[in-house]
Amino acid sequence: MVPSLALGWSHAPGVQRSQVVPYGWRATAWLSEQKTTAAIDPLIDELISWTIDGGAERLQEWTDPSADGEEIGDGLLLGTITSSELEDDETVRRTARQLAGAYLNLGERFRAPYFDRAG
Repeated sequence: MVPSLALGWSHAPGVQRSQVVPYGWRATAWLSEQKTTAAIDPLIDELISWTIDGGAERLQEWTDPSADGEEIGDGLLLGTITSSELEDDETVRRTARQLAGAYLNLGERFRAPYFDRAG
């Protein structure tokens, strides 16, 4: 079975947790840095100021909410990604934008967006 790549945890049956995509550990490392530095990143203040509507607007600006996917069970398959593609920083950033954008378009029914990993 080919492991699936989610944002860092599984919300849906059949979608396996994966740390192959470095989002989870990169976010954790960045947050740890914020605790130990005198110059806090302005992003922290922005996130604190968000309302539900304002936050959704900003996420639409930062992400790719146009990502279409295929509903498979309780998941939303956005595509396939290879191990070699995961070594390219731009591909990792684009994939993160697609995953985050997919959350904005879920509507009433939650489906965990993910990529299948090939090779």
